[in-house]
Amino acid sequence: MAQLTQQLDATHRLPIRMEVLRETAALAELRTDWLGLFDNAHNASAPLHPDWIASWWEQYGHVYGQGCEPLRLLCFRRGGQLVGVLPLYQRRPLRMGDGGERLCFIGTGEHEHEEVCPDYLDLLSLPDATASCTELAWSVLCGALGQSYDRLTLANMSDESALVTWARKHAGQHNLEVVPCGACPIANLSGGLDAYLMRLSANTRQQARRLMRGAAKVGVAFEIAQSTDEAMMFLGEMIALHQHRWRSAGEPGCFASERFTQFHTSLVRLWHPQGRVILSRLRLGAEVISVKYGFRVGAKYDFYQSGIRLEQGSPIKSPGIVSFLLLMDYLSSQGVELFDFLRGSSNYKQRLATSAQPLVEVRRVLWTWRTAVGVAADLGGRAVSKLGRTIVRRRGKMPVPELQEA
Repeated sequence: MAQLTQQLDATHRLPIRMEVLRETAALAELRTDWLGLFDNAHNASAPLHPDWIASWWEQYGHVYGQGCEPLRLLCFRRGGQLVGVLPLYQRRPLRMGDGGERLCFIGTGEHEHEEVCPDYLDLLSLPDATASCTELAWSVLCGALGQSYDRLTLANMSDESALVTWARKHAGQHNLEVVPCGACPIANLSGGLDAYLMRLSANTRQQARRLMRGAAKVGVAFEIAQSTDEAMMFLGEMIALHQHRWRSAGEPGCFASERFTQFHTSLVRLWHPQGRVILSRLRLGAEVISVKYGFRVGAKYDFYQSGIRLEQGSPIKSPGIVSFLLLMDYLSSQGVELFDFLRGSSNYKQRLATSAQPLVEVRRVLWTWRTAVGVAADLGGRAVSKLGRTIVRRRGKMPVPELQEA
């Protein structure tokens, strides 16, 4: 089942046609064309890759999708070429007062305990087709397709996205709201590790060099998973470290979710042979101290998750920071110029970053009794959550001059 519309692309003098695909089979059928688009798009990010989308859909789609055909995949073609994809789905209400059906990015909308938390979601498009695809996408989202959902929630987009620019310009006309949802701290690695360190404050630079000298003195080993089997081993070690740390703090940890764990296991198996997944670890003798997991897209690396062993009396001071610095050194030698820490305001991210990319969420609500109740419930939930975070911060707040652990 597909909805078809089109717009003339002034650059190529060919019409760009858009169709809304609803059948899950479309994910497999589009994969080859989608890969070609991904490799040439100006805004490619790991969560917009067809393997990420298909893996998430396999694990989560049947749980969170609304109806027998919840997929809403907006595909844009110029002639026979795929020039844009906007991966959406219709999410079912998760609880009473949820506000009815929502239209969301694929990869979002899960319960908190198993959410994947992707950043840089967007309309994936070729540079010369972005403007036309954006106009077509919004014409449908605010038109016929827009009448089939109660709330539109396009989360975790760069504030520089063409979709966001359009939403800001036409917010009043189409009842759109653009709200901040955090920022991604980024480290500029161009020129190598020494050049990067020179971009940091003098205090942070001195601490970083001191930590690296100390690690080298005790004989730490820094390793990159070379084979897929080794990558799977590193992943297992990271999960064990991550879960141990969170359970020691009385929390379940994200890998307590089977769906979350299976999603990432699938990605590592698919992407490590392609060089899209990088798993690294820090080892002292036979003991694994830290494991880091992230994705490479072109000259950019996105740090996603880590596991770390923190023990009093360890001969390695701040092993999480040491593993970051050694990983940065390795990545810069492989042509990576940007190290993205992804969303978060952790002390170590702020201290190690040289810039930040703000993210936003675009919302649209069709006001009914269901959405009114849902918005009230969301506001109440956010207030309670904010209060809890404030209490935790106040209880644990203290000045810490040193770099904090990852």
